[in-house]
Amino acid sequence: MNEIEDAIIEDYSGKFILISIKEESGNGKIILRGNSFCKFHDDILKHVIKTELKDKKLKAKCLGGGKIIINLDDKTITLRSKSTQYGMEDRNITVSMLKEKFPTFNIKSV
Repeated sequence: MNEIEDAIIEDYSGKFILISIKEESGNGKIILRGNSFCKFHDDILKHVIKTELKDKKLKAKCLGGGKIIINLDDKTITLRSKSTQYGMEDRNITVSMLKEKFPTFNIKSV
């Protein structure tokens, strides 16, 4: 499970979700995924299951999501909105994961 990266944001403006992944033993972790090419939050989940979790025998559950805008010039990340399908994720977890990935950026939730 350590080979699965904690946070991957593929584009700088789009949707994101938090996903809980678990092994059959119950061990697990939360990962953050975002992109602009998936129209719905559920499409991101399906994409992750198909590409990253394939053949790994892991269970995946979406914990909610929203929209993300990353401004490279201003070094800001803005989180907003919530998933219509899954609701809002725990923003504290999202912010913490983004601070790890982008330590020099100012992160805000509106």
